[in-house]
Amino acid sequence: MPAVVQQLNDQGAKGSVRMRPVGSNSLYVNPQAANDKYSYKEFTLTFSGRDGWDGASNALLQRLEDEGAKGYVLHHLVGETHTLDDSLNAIRKASFILVKNESQPATYTYRKFSFDLMMPADFIAQLNAWGQEGYRFLNTELGLSPSVNAIVVKSSAAAGATYSYAFEPIVSDPKPQLTSRGQSGFRYRGYFEYFANRNGQPVRGVFNTYELDSSKPAAVAYRFSDEMPGGPVDINTTEGLARLNDQASQGFFYAGLSVPTGASGGAAMFFADYAVYVQGALLADLNRGGAVLFP
Repeated sequence: MPAVVQQLNDQGAKGSVRMRPVGSNSLYVNPQAANDKYSYKEFTLTFSGRDGWDGASNALLQRLEDEGAKGYVLHHLVGETHTLDDSLNAIRKASFILVKNESQPATYTYRKFSFDLMMPADFIAQLNAWGQEGYRFLNTELGLSPSVNAIVVKSSAAAGATYSYAFEPIVSDPKPQLTSRGQSGFRYRGYFEYFANRNGQPVRGVFNTYELDSSKPAAVAYRFSDEMPGGPVDINTTEGLARLNDQASQGFFYAGLSVPTGASGGAAMFFADYAVYVQGALLADLNRGGAVLFP
């Protein structure tokens, strides 16, 4: 078993979930009011050349479907490697980590769609169409570059829920945007680096992504690190971990980092009430690459 998976399972047995990598470490959170346990597994896809991308894409979806029926959801892209075989053909390997909440018997169904010819507004419309069928935007096919397929997932733990999505521009001060969207019940999902080919005419953009979950329509109030005593702190430091734990002791969950532009002076952490933001829901963070079911 790879060392990273062993660490994940050791922490999962204690009820801790990896939020995201932080530098060379991993950031874990333990929902103290629950006793849920988590297990992880890793798998690798191997493919070659442009013709191999379609096969890898289909293989990924089939593997996710198979594992989803067993209660596993895509959690994280480990990484992608490129090598050459004896005939100098490019060989690619992409590894993925899955996670299962052993204390909640949810299952997952996956679908994918191509957005290669779409403008961002068309992409949002497609996500909203899937959302009305109960499918949430999980991520793109990370690791299968230059894939332009999006993956959506439906959880049995969220029967009857529907989802709506919105893109907002990246701004130097995200607080008004987060506050406005939060008042309407939209939760921050991370920043999304959009790319579509459009028949040889690339469309690129980076957007803050928001999601409205019909099963959790309450307004979301955010707290911002730069408004707290001591100001913004680096999440990679001891001070950053102390800030996270201080907010967690007050019931506030680490919701993300603003994406700095030249005028921002650095990324600030922000937090949201755990009970409103993520309790009982599938947390799907675009910048981590996958999801996990929280108690």
